[in-house]
Amino acid sequence: MKKKTKKILSQPESPLPLPSSSLAEIFHENTKIRKFDIEFFESRDDYVKQLLMNQYLHFLSWRTQLSNTQRNTGNLTVYTLPRKKELKKETLNLLKIIKKRRSIREFSGENITLPQLSVLLQAYAAMPKKNDKLGLKLRNTPSAGALYPIEIYMTIMRDINSKLSAGIYSYNPLNHSLIQLASSSGSEKINEFLAPQAETNFQKSAVIFYIVGSLKRCSWKYGNRAYSYMLIEAGHLAQNILLLGTTMNLSACPVVGFICDEVSNYLGISEPEEMVLYILVVGKGAKSGN
Repeated sequence: MKKKTKKILSQPESPLPLPSSSLAEIFHENTKIRKFDIEFFESRDDYVKQLLMNQYLHFLSWRTQLSNTQRNTGNLTVYTLPRKKELKKETLNLLKIIKKRRSIREFSGENITLPQLSVLLQAYAAMPKKNDKLGLKLRNTPSAGALYPIEIYMTIMRDINSKLSAGIYSYNPLNHSLIQLASSSGSEKINEFLAPQAETNFQKSAVIFYIVGSLKRCSWKYGNRAYSYMLIEAGHLAQNILLLGTTMNLSACPVVGFICDEVSNYLGISEPEEMVLYILVVGKGAKSGN
C-alpha cells in the first residue's frame, strides 16, 4: 500500500448550504453527549440497573403479549412461521452469522491483518461497474437517493504491517483506499471521548471506526428528513461491518456513548459540515483468543 504524503486539502464549500436554523442541526446539537453529562449518567448507574430488572419495562405491544398466551383471540389470528427446514444453505449460513454476532468488549491487543481490514471496509465500497440509472456509483450499503452522505474515519491502533502504520485515516470508497490524516493513533486522546465506555477496553482493540455523516450531501433533496435517512444509513453500514467481522471471528462493540465534540476535534472535522454518528471498536477477542 502506497502512503500518500501530499497535503490534504480542506473540503470545498457546498453550493447548497443548509439554513443556519435547520431543525436537523438543532436536533443533532441538542442530543450530543458532553463532558458535563458524564457525572449525571454515572450517578444513575444503580438506578438504571434496577429499572432493567423491572419486567414491566420489557413489555412488548399488547398484540404480541396476547399472542404469546393465546393462539386465536377475538380478531387476532396467529400463524407460526417455519424455522430452518425450508431454507436454502446460503440463507442458513447468513442466518448463522446473524445469530453469532455479539457485542464484545474485551480485546486481546492482537492486531488484525490487512486483508481483514480490507474486507471490513468493503461494507461501504463502491461496486465495480454497477451504476444506477443516472450513472451514479452504487455501493454495498443502501442509501436514500444513492447520495451516500456517510464518511468512514478510523484509528488504526498499532502498525498492521511495514506499509500501513498506526494512525488516523479516512476511507475512499470509490477506489477502496485509505488516506492518512495523522501518523499517530493519539490513543491518549481517545480516553477523552471514549472514557465513559469503561466496560470496553478499546486500548487493546485493533481498529476504531467512526461513522460520520455529511448532512448537506442529502439535505438539498430531502430537507430536514435527510437527518433520519443519514442515521438509517449509518445503521446499515454498521451492521455490514459487524457481520463481516463475525464471519472472520473478529470481536466488535458498537459505541454510542461518546463525547461528540471531543471526537470531532480528534478527527479534525467541524460540525455541522460533518457529524459523528456512530463508533465501532473492532479487534480480536480476549476470551476466545480468536
